[in-house]
Amino acid sequence: MTTRADILFIVEMSVRYHRRRASFLDVTSSLMSLATVIGGAGAFLTLIGGESTTIAKLATLVLTVVGTVQIVFRIDTAAAAHKQWLKQWLGMLFEVRTHEAPDAATMSKWIERRYAIEADCVTEMRALQVDCYNRTASALDLDATPTPLRWWHRAFIQVWSFEGSFAGD
Repeated sequence: MTTRADILFIVEMSVRYHRRRASFLDVTSSLMSLATVIGGAGAFLTLIGGESTTIAKLATLVLTVVGTVQIVFRIDTAAAAHKQWLKQWLGMLFEVRTHEAPDAATMSKWIERRYAIEADCVTEMRALQVDCYNRTASALDLDATPTPLRWWHRAFIQVWSFEGSFAGD
């Protein structure tokens, strides 16, 4: 049976996850836009400059790589999706925190909303999820043993899923 405490934990963890994911993707998108501007300037110099310089060639290469990454991974779209999920989880967090003793109908509604939100968020960064779990347990002062994250999990927490790296995967 799912309790209010279970729902609160799931919502708190999801808020942390989507806030961190949206923030990372926003910063990455901004940096890639800056790299696109710089690469575009280099490509322009290559076109009008007659002889292309090494710097202009490098800038053109940067533009090509960044453009390809943006097209394939759609970072702006992913950031917007995580912002939307964050908004939904924050709305649910408000409801859970303001209902100390929810009735069965309210619990059922929360469980249904949880699964509806999670159905949209198909892929997840597993190491980030584990880190958010550990932080949520600590923030809620729960007696839970944190799952250890290795240095490579932390180094690539936002860019590699690490599926199968943790117990229960």
